[in-house]
Amino acid sequence: MTELEMRIVRDGVLPEMFYGVATEAGIPVAELAHALGMNERTIQRKKKAGEPLDSDMSERAFRALKIWTMAKDTLGGVDQAREWLSGSIRSLGGATPLSLLGTSAGERMVVNTLGAIEYGIYL
Repeated sequence: MTELEMRIVRDGVLPEMFYGVATEAGIPVAELAHALGMNERTIQRKKKAGEPLDSDMSERAFRALKIWTMAKDTLGGVDQAREWLSGSIRSLGGATPLSLLGTSAGERMVVNTLGAIEYGIYL
């Protein structure tokens, strides 16, 4: 994470960013919140109050944005990224990439897999 990204996370991102990722990715808000280990009601409450997410939730929302952007870029578009994020991936032990985003270790696995795909490594 860059210094700028750390500052953004530390200051807190607005819940609208989380909702934007969920909408663009075609993932129900409840499903994305669950995958990231976030409480959907807390996100709703923060949005209604116009408050940023706390740093932990911001880091998780930022993680989703990072993976979503990387998947779109690597796989060639929104439709391909949506399918890949919700599909069973052999190199991830049959897990879906989305299901691994709740931890930094899972995020690294997904990033490494996307990196291998980008460089044409067969997985």
